[in-house]
Amino acid sequence: MNIVHAWTFVFEDERWGMKVVLGALLHLVPFMAPGYLVGVARNVLHDQEQPLPDAGDFLQLLRDGVLASLALFVYFLPLSLFIIAFGQEGGPFEDWGQAGVVCNCAFLTSSRTFFIPLVVWLLVVLPYTVVVGLLLIWGIIGYADSGNPARLFQFWTLFKNPKSYLGGVLVTGLIGLLIGLLTMVLGTVAIITCIGPLVIVFFNNVAMGHLIGQTGRKILPQAQY
Repeated sequence: MNIVHAWTFVFEDERWGMKVVLGALLHLVPFMAPGYLVGVARNVLHDQEQPLPDAGDFLQLLRDGVLASLALFVYFLPLSLFIIAFGQEGGPFEDWGQAGVVCNCAFLTSSRTFFIPLVVWLLVVLPYTVVVGLLLIWGIIGYADSGNPARLFQFWTLFKNPKSYLGGVLVTGLIGLLIGLLTMVLGTVAIITCIGPLVIVFFNNVAMGHLIGQTGRKILPQAQY
């Protein structure tokens, strides 16, 4: 996997300047951010010479973004229902929302309002989020390759050959996490220096899309859906 190329491929496009400005601005449009990620992944999977999407791809990117967002919603729905249930009156998350407002010794030493939600977050929310991230990477690979939206939800196919598939997806997920952390740092610097946080987010998104495309290109020849 070429991590450096995932960041630098943008500059190989003859019209990279216009595409970066246009792409950054389109990230303000709902669903376009995940759409760009899927679009780059598709172009890399299909060995497009210039993987960066163009203005003419707007409708396809919008469709991709809507479908990817729908998959994200579906995958996180069980966790959301779980948190809502625990947040009902009498549940361990009932007073969790006060954490940002009421943070005192009594709150911190209360097992009901602090320790139980913390344990649930560590044992349920965090692992669930990591797993969903990996399943989404796999789903995007399948959808970007085939154009079939059902592939976004066929998570069980990831485990048909875990030795071949799971390793690449795990590495991509870990690198994506590091890219996200780097983006947070660079985004803060961009806001302070007025460089343009949208451009930072754009580069993060297309880099992640490129990495997903690289992973898919490596493992899809072995994949069995």
